[in-house]
Amino acid sequence: MDFIVINSPKIQNTAFGFDTNKISILFSNGNLKEFELKAKSEVAKDIINEVIQITNNEI
Repeated sequence: MDFIVINSPKIQNTAFGFDTNKISILFSNGNLKEFELKAKSEVAKDIINEVIQITNNEI
């Protein structure tokens, strides 16, 4: 596993029932990358970009 996406339902206006979310990504090396509150469609792009970056680093 290269990373885990952390989504806290305790943050206001995020998770279920809202169009926004705030995530953090915990990488296997222990690094934590935090993202700002944004539209869920933008959060999905952030996650995909991290997958692409990891994939490119493995080639």
